[in-house]
Order: sequence, then C-alpha cells, then structure tokens
Amino acid sequence: MLTRCAVGAVPLAILIKKGQSEEDYRCEFTLLKSSLENSFGGLGYPKIFITDDSDAERNALKYVWPNSKTLLI
Repeated sequence: MLTRCAVGAVPLAILIKKGQSEEDYRCEFTLLKSSLENSFGGLGYPKIFITDDSDAERNALKYVWPNSKTLLI
C-alpha cells in the first residue's frame, strides 16, 4: 500500500495474507486501520483507493473505510 507525499509515493504498509478472499482482505485492512487511527490528514480514512479489478479487495475496502472512494484502474 502506497501513499502520496511531496516527493511522490512512499510505502505505507506491506500486507501479507494467507489468501485473497474478502475475509482475508477485511482482516488485514482492519489491522492496518487500527494502527493508523490518527492519520490521513486527521480524517481517519484515505480519500481515495486505486485498485485493480479484485471484487474481494474492493468490497473489503468499502467495508473497512466506507467513506473512502475506490477507483478502478
């Protein structure tokens, strides 16, 4: 997972999981969210996620960060 900054994009997290189910993604995103409580400019959630066409990943992002926008590339 990357985030933008003044010099471009920097790594925010490396997520290692057992599988690629929606439940696997929810678990890892929930853990990440709990460690980044006071981040994202004080919003507590990223404004935008850019993903591929993984429905499991996109659904888990919407579940964990419902206020974030998800864009497909």
